[in-house]
Amino acid sequence: MISQKNTKIIFWSISLITIGCLWFFQYVITVNIPWWDDFHGIMLPVYHLFSDAPISEKLQEFVSLNNEHRVVNDRLFNLAIYLIFGVFEMKTLAMLGFINLILIFFVLYKVTRPYNANILTYVPVIFLIFNAQYFESLQSLMVPFQNFSVIFYVFLSLYFLLYYPKNGFKLSFLFAIIALFTHGNGILMLVLGALILLVKKKYKNLGIWIALSVILVFVYFLGYNKPAWNPNVSPTEHPLQAFLYVFEFLGSYALNITDTSTGLTNSSLRVILPTALGLIIVILFTFFFLKKYTIISKNYILYLNKLAHSKSDLFLTASILFFLATGLLIGWTRTGFPMVSRYTINSHMLIALVYLFLVQNIKNNRSFIVAASGFSFFMLVLSYYNNLDEGIMKRKNAETDGLNWRYSGTWANQYFIPKHVELLNPLLTEMYQTNDYVFPKNELEDYRTLHVEPKSTTFITDQTNDILSIEAIYPLKNDLCEAHGLYFSIENEVVSFIFPAKHRRNNPMQLLKQKSFYDSNVKASFPLFLVPKGTYKLFEIQYTKDSIRKFETGKTISNF
Repeated sequence: MISQKNTKIIFWSISLITIGCLWFFQYVITVNIPWWDDFHGIMLPVYHLFSDAPISEKLQEFVSLNNEHRVVNDRLFNLAIYLIFGVFEMKTLAMLGFINLILIFFVLYKVTRPYNANILTYVPVIFLIFNAQYFESLQSLMVPFQNFSVIFYVFLSLYFLLYYPKNGFKLSFLFAIIALFTHGNGILMLVLGALILLVKKKYKNLGIWIALSVILVFVYFLGYNKPAWNPNVSPTEHPLQAFLYVFEFLGSYALNITDTSTGLTNSSLRVILPTALGLIIVILFTFFFLKKYTIISKNYILYLNKLAHSKSDLFLTASILFFLATGLLIGWTRTGFPMVSRYTINSHMLIALVYLFLVQNIKNNRSFIVAASGFSFFMLVLSYYNNLDEGIMKRKNAETDGLNWRYSGTWANQYFIPKHVELLNPLLTEMYQTNDYVFPKNELEDYRTLHVEPKSTTFITDQTNDILSIEAIYPLKNDLCEAHGLYFSIENEVVSFIFPAKHRRNNPMQLLKQKSFYDSNVKASFPLFLVPKGTYKLFEIQYTKDSIRKFETGKTISNF
């Protein structure tokens, strides 16, 4: 029998290692180079605060919409970092945003700890929250203070409303406001707050909450313009597809399984598994909730009173409803969009909350906790296996695209729509010229002036629809966290562009046999339709720990 002291040491050791690994993973895959929403979402509104424009105009831009969201929280933290460092340190912003995840865990821990004698109950929660599956949320520079912060603020709002009934009302509504001006789904906290006050029969506070919420929503939607983009599938025309998409979103944690191989990724299981998991999670919670609180009965008032006096269950239930409602919003606005990495944090949080609710309401739950710990650890390992190479490739794309913009005035590697690139190209110019933004140092900066050696690697090229595709065999050592590998550049006398090749990941069996994360196959692609028309020479660049070498390929590329 392990003593309580040793149990705590084991848990906090597991927690520190798990959290530290993910934070280091974020450090490795993140680079201080803005992408898409980073420009107009949070950089320009902060930069323009120091312009000569009227104050009213600057403040209006500072609280303006970015898609459906008024990301004021992001902008405030970005402003603070800008004032401290004197430049836009977007990687610092992302890294600090990680702290939200730690704070989220501690809120859940504080709320539920009195009901869980064994601290090891929280091991699955640690593995669920600090998971590499949502690497895009870690890597996207503005997302941590958006997607993570809104969850933290909602949890704080619920906590103060439930645990400080006399003095917590004001703080609860304050954090509801902050949540709304962090991410659009923060508006759900206004509804949840009203429902909690109704269940707890705090009718005076309920009236004040509703009145303030109406005013707040009115202010939020002043000047609101619906984003120009629309979902690929209309939820009104295809309600069943939208309905299933909600559960696919809620169960996207299961993508850890399908993303292990190309075959599974391209199969129908990539939709079926997360949809099934989402349904199972919702059914499990509904079953155990109604078993304890039979609100669909003649005695519903009795059970609502019982729920009102169970702070932990009410907190967990309200939090679960927040993510279920977020899923409904996603189904309404984004049905048909691919289930990308940055969405999956919602699935992780929902499963963690349902797990905590079940643990509190299942007798003899030791076997359940052990099984949940084992499964969540397995999924944690898969999340790193699936996303390490993806994260590093995205970082390489960003680093080389920074060189492309500096040397040729256009972004290319990270974008595929000419209109987007045309809009983004001038946005960084003034900040860069005034040194308010500085590109991170890159050892490939001098690739254009490297000595060119005779042809080295044999590879296949193809050009279809102005997309250049390259395949080659190039062994790569396991420098997993480095920028080492194979690159290509296209150059003429006027402009030049560099882009990385992607090294294919070994499948789990090959990884064990070869003791290597990568195999020797590499692929590269480049959107020629985004760069100036012309004829370019194609070069190969080998970047290793010891050297950077440039080789002739004997190939000429044209995009006329």
